[in-house]
Amino acid sequence: MPNRMYVFTFGWSPEFVIRPLLKEGVEKDDYVLLLTNKPENEYARRKFEEAYQQVISFLNYAGLAGRAAYREVEVEEREFTEICLDIAKLLAEELSERRPGVTKVYLSGGMRVLILATLVVIRLLRMRGENIEVYTSMESRPVFYSIPIEALTVDTARVTKEQLELLRTLSTLGEAPVEALAVGRARDTARKLLTKLVERGLVTYRTRGRRHFYSLTPLGELIVVCSG
Repeated sequence: MPNRMYVFTFGWSPEFVIRPLLKEGVEKDDYVLLLTNKPENEYARRKFEEAYQQVISFLNYAGLAGRAAYREVEVEEREFTEICLDIAKLLAEELSERRPGVTKVYLSGGMRVLILATLVVIRLLRMRGENIEVYTSMESRPVFYSIPIEALTVDTARVTKEQLELLRTLSTLGEAPVEALAVGRARDTARKLLTKLVERGLVTYRTRGRRHFYSLTPLGELIVVCSG
């Protein structure tokens, strides 16, 4: 298994770090990075440090002593892009040094501005080919949801008018073979459009005999709804 780097936006609740690590089953070559906003007062700092020590105790028990780092990001009275830049520099440095096979980012703690800035940076890092998975959680308890990275990287400007019409047709039909989608266009044109949409994760298909039956992915449905 390739080494993994876990990145957590970190608050006062160590269980939002410990539970996903337990579920994943950490290995000795894995690495954990905790990102938090710089505490605004001594009380907040004590809470962060208490939570951090609990995480470190778990990692030591799991055989990952020395395989974690804690980084503070200043968020008070700063422009959003400045916060993003600090996070980008931190993550780019860690990615270059660690070279993980996959980076799993959990947006599960810390200030909202820290979470949103981290999400923006992840989208940009994907542009250079980093293998990144993103998760978030419920605020009340550590129940985690995978965020499809395609939803962060899809370029709606590259969805042409013809492709959007095809997506809307599929939304109406639910599922259809290529010949049903070739109304008003050549079958080869419809097939090429579908191939592009499949590559972008907007359309999927299943095979029955020698025929493909196409339908929208959840991301494709999202594009249709948001396009009006």
